[in-house]
Amino acid sequence: MPPSSMTGFGRAAVAKKGLSVTVEIRSTNHRFLKVGIKLPSTLARREQELEALLRSKLARGSVEVSLRLERTSVPAEFVLDEKAILNYHDCLSKLQEKTSSTPSPPLLVTDLLSLPGVVSSRTQTDLSDEHWDVCLKTAEKALRLHISARKAEGKRLAHEITQRVLAIKDLVAFISKRTPSVIKDYQQKLRDRVNKLLVEAGSKVDDSDLLREIALYTDRTDITEELERLASHLVQLQILLKKATGVGREVDFLLQEMFREINTIGSKASDAEISHKVVAAKVEIEKIREQVQNLE
Repeated sequence: MPPSSMTGFGRAAVAKKGLSVTVEIRSTNHRFLKVGIKLPSTLARREQELEALLRSKLARGSVEVSLRLERTSVPAEFVLDEKAILNYHDCLSKLQEKTSSTPSPPLLVTDLLSLPGVVSSRTQTDLSDEHWDVCLKTAEKALRLHISARKAEGKRLAHEITQRVLAIKDLVAFISKRTPSVIKDYQQKLRDRVNKLLVEAGSKVDDSDLLREIALYTDRTDITEELERLASHLVQLQILLKKATGVGREVDFLLQEMFREINTIGSKASDAEISHKVVAAKVEIEKIREQVQNLE
């Protein structure tokens, strides 16, 4: 199974037990696991429980959780402000006396109920354990969707990285095949250059001297070990990309080693074609490094 990404989103909404609960979980890459939770004030004491749920399922990433809830049926207690009613009644009665020449009908309490501040409601604010269970179940559903999204993104990333690994393998194969001919070309060029100089000087050189110079050149430009280590790193990288979790740091370290080997090959090689392939391999490694930053 491919590794998971640290980037993902999950959303769940549930209406039950007189509550409408919506939970959203989103995450981006982070070196460790960083959790941020936004809860209504009525659920503040439940934050640690929700964070424990997240930490039991996730290993890395910057995770943001938002939980919103509304009551769909709330027992309310209505409160009548008698003082406000009396004040309204006195003010309106005096106004009637001043503005009306004929006696006005008496004000009724029902006439005053719609005025501001006369009637207020006091609702239950504390959530029961049964209500919290609805919230927790919603969070668990959102977390499952979030993890599923991270897995899907991880699968996509693993596929892209694998394609880049194969591209690097092709470049390494070209370099390996090209290296022997580079040495032969150098040998021939050296022999031609020396012979030309010797003809002009009217003397000749011992073949053993040429062979010694060629041997020195071969030793200085030998990249056999670097190619072998690079090939081994590529195999190990493909193995890691099949692991489900905890591969991000290992892959990042492996890429550092790969870059070191390809850099050494580039510094030793004195061939334009090999140098071009080295540059192309470095580009692929850097692209992999960027993608690996999102792997858990």
